[in-house]
Amino acid sequence: MYPTSYAEALAISKTRKRKLANNTYLFIDNITDEWIGIRLHKTVVVKFFKDESVQINAGGWMTPTTKDRINCAGISVIQCLNEWYVVTKKGTFEYKSGMTIDKKGYCNTPKADIDGDRKEYRREKYKETREKRRMIRLRETPLYKVMLGLSKIEGKVDTAKIDSVIDKYNPKLPIYKPR
Repeated sequence: MYPTSYAEALAISKTRKRKLANNTYLFIDNITDEWIGIRLHKTVVVKFFKDESVQINAGGWMTPTTKDRINCAGISVIQCLNEWYVVTKKGTFEYKSGMTIDKKGYCNTPKADIDGDRKEYRREKYKETREKRRMIRLRETPLYKVMLGLSKIEGKVDTAKIDSVIDKYNPKLPIYKPR
């Protein structure tokens, strides 16, 4: 059972059971007594403060296990396009190591636009794929093969020049459009 607040962590710390999962322990700050944390290996990944704020820190280890330990502590961390985002009741925020979430759900990092990032990524990949397919089709045309043969006779192959000549004189080939 993972604590989700300072009070729960304090209650668990008063028992003798401090091991929460494999390589995961409840960690108490004995010096200032301001926070109680969840420690994975040697990194305190979640800190619960007395003022009900929470600090999360992956310590550079952006692994599924780290994300799982943070999520088990009641903080929703999601991954999209190899980036982490924190979802609270006030919105989705960019993950930054050492970020703080206050009791109202606000973070000290900017809000994120996951859908916009996803659409932009797909748009770029679609353009790259479309251009690659177009170049493959161009290189299969007889005009390209003739131009390539002529340039080999001259002793130098300049495919960029050949591509520009083909673009100028060859009618546009149909572009494959995915569904």
